[in-house]
Amino acid sequence: SYTSTPAFSSTGGGVDTIVVTSGNTVVLSGTGANSYSWSGPQSITDAVSFVATISGEYMVTGTTSGCTNTKKVFVKVLPSVVLTTASTAQNGVKQTRRAVIGSLIYYGDGVNYYFAIDTSGITSGSLTGDTVMISVQTTIDSSKSSNGANQEHAMYLMPRFWDAKGSFTGTVKIRFPYLPSDTALIVGYRDSAWSLLKNVTNTNTLAVKTPYLEWFKTIGVPYTAAYISGIVGNKFPSTVVKPSATYGVTGGGVHYVELAGITSFSGGGAGVGFGPGAGGGGVGLPVTWAGIDVQTLESGNELTWKTASEKNTSHFEVEYSYNAKDWSSTGDQIPAAGNSANLNIYRFLHPDFESFVYYRIKQVDLDGQFDYSEIKLAKRAKGKEFIVSVYPTQIPENGRITIEAKNIDKSQISLSIMDVSGKMIYSNSYVPTTNALHEELELYLLQSGVYFIEISNGQGKEVVKVLR
Repeated sequence: SYTSTPAFSSTGGGVDTIVVTSGNTVVLSGTGANSYSWSGPQSITDAVSFVATISGEYMVTGTTSGCTNTKKVFVKVLPSVVLTTASTAQNGVKQTRRAVIGSLIYYGDGVNYYFAIDTSGITSGSLTGDTVMISVQTTIDSSKSSNGANQEHAMYLMPRFWDAKGSFTGTVKIRFPYLPSDTALIVGYRDSAWSLLKNVTNTNTLAVKTPYLEWFKTIGVPYTAAYISGIVGNKFPSTVVKPSATYGVTGGGVHYVELAGITSFSGGGAGVGFGPGAGGGGVGLPVTWAGIDVQTLESGNELTWKTASEKNTSHFEVEYSYNAKDWSSTGDQIPAAGNSANLNIYRFLHPDFESFVYYRIKQVDLDGQFDYSEIKLAKRAKGKEFIVSVYPTQIPENGRITIEAKNIDKSQISLSIMDVSGKMIYSNSYVPTTNALHEELELYLLQSGVYFIEISNGQGKEVVKVLR
């Protein structure tokens, strides 16, 4: 007989199987005899580690006092552990464990790996009963709806999504490979619908677009085609959470997202959308926001927010931050209207006197679903002069221009380009991490004419005319 590292698994028929990932070592050791010789697809020595590069059957011959006996083992070499995006061939196919590297468990079909779980956050025991289902669709799921006049909302979903099962204690992270072209596709669909809405269908709409792709995960229910069919506009049919997302690229150039803080398994994906008011058009928006504002007073910072309609709302929570990244709650719960088609106004005073304090409102439904308003800044310090430069102001043939702004503060900065009719050509907004803006745009698709570039920040607003 023999022993092996890694351990073998019995497959019946007298032949055992060892599974190893390409590049890893295997040790085969004979037992029960005085001497051993091995034969197989690679030349090996008894009890000496070797790098398995070829799948195949090995046979050990043991000899004692002239008597011999043989035993066979099959070594299966899997490809290197590199995530790749699933194709339609994997649509709805259950993926199981195929490799373990450190705290990362990889799932696939025996040829490629389409999903990974980082178990380093598990606090007791291990991950058990784990399987993953990957869905790859050839069409884009979308839903458009309206809460009334000027309150249109919609969601466009990534055609690749996952649903997982498994039990654990603690938290895990997941890694899910995706195609940037899928992101561009749903953003394109969303932008086309939003542009039509803003410029043709209903120019008075309150709809605003999601500023970025949003990843989400269901709680307690599978994320399947049946679940997706229950989405109305940008409202999910049940509770979802939006885990912290970071992005990476494998050595093979495959893009993936890592979602952290997962406490239970179900399924999820990503989407973009648009919706009314200050919610940023986020997917799964629980209320129709009608505005949010913050004022600095002698007694603190006063927040005022409005909702145009509410459905099954429970309460609001006020969260604050000094860097727009790390958030704390004031600990208060402000009761919501519950169900209302009327304008509701809420106010809250936070006794904080720091120079810069960011705020956002967390709205919680009766079923636990929640979402956030846009971020607002309470500023008690005046910065240096706001300076904007755009060059060249005569857009060249290649369309490339540079936009710079100096002495911006920590509030949201917005950049937009409009034609002479006021039609929006380009828009982008974000919370800056430095006190300067530097954007290089390629506007080679613009027709000849006059355009206006607007840059706004808590420090001020500047409009620059350019010619094409």
